[in-house]
Amino acid sequence: MAISFIGAGTWAISTTSGATLSYAFPAAYTKTAGDLMILVSGGWTGGTTAPTVPTNFTLRNFSYRTPGGGSIMVLHEWKLVANTSEATPTRTVPTNGNWSSSGNTWNLSGYMLIFRGVDVNTPFDATETISNSTAANTFVPSSITTATANALVLVSAITGDNNQLNLSVANSYLGRANGVNYSSATVGLEAFGSFTRTYTSAGSTSGTMPTINQPNVGPDSWATITSALRAATAPGQPTGVSATITGSTTATVNWTAGATGNSGTVTYYVDYSTDQTNWTS
Repeated sequence: MAISFIGAGTWAISTTSGATLSYAFPAAYTKTAGDLMILVSGGWTGGTTAPTVPTNFTLRNFSYRTPGGGSIMVLHEWKLVANTSEATPTRTVPTNGNWSSSGNTWNLSGYMLIFRGVDVNTPFDATETISNSTAANTFVPSSITTATANALVLVSAITGDNNQLNLSVANSYLGRANGVNYSSATVGLEAFGSFTRTYTSAGSTSGTMPTINQPNVGPDSWATITSALRAATAPGQPTGVSATITGSTTATVNWTAGATGNSGTVTYYVDYSTDQTNWTS
């Protein structure tokens, strides 16, 4: 069962200590239980300590590079969507020395990615890998070794300056959140990019990672994090299907649900017809 990328929310950024930073859901997204939310966060910091995660989220890992006078940092944080009333994630911009606004230099920013078809019991397929680099126009992030077939590899990167990241060598990776809408020439002065690829076979991704490019300014330092999401197995088919007809207008259909395949929500549809030609679901 393949993992689907549902969408990316808009990028939010703040340089104000104590301010509330909100992570918008992707436009037109219908909240669905079992979907995986990943917050890609980071920015310029005066230190090398990750900020406190938003309520009910879990930090997977973070990567940073200290190019001088501060650090650029990128993080992956996650939570499963609980139900259709899932609240918009928020966090408070830290007031400590590492993340406070010092002359509008340090900042905290981020955006949300939504994935569907992830194993709800074991959403991640491998331990994250992190990498960083001194100033360079291009960078190949660290590879990861997946444990199961159909894992989706997610690479997120940050650079200093308004670099509007893209891929110069894709290797079948797709841009999910990058370019001008995830880059700033004023507030923050940084650029983010998130890219994904599904690997049908388990194993090392060495030699197949993308080359990320700084087409707009560069060369600037890099920090990247590579995650692998585990795909849910296909749901089992229902068994014991039966129908009972009552009069001329009512039919009751019964069945025993199959295994969910660790996919969170499984929906069954019943098609019916009065003439065996035109069907309604």
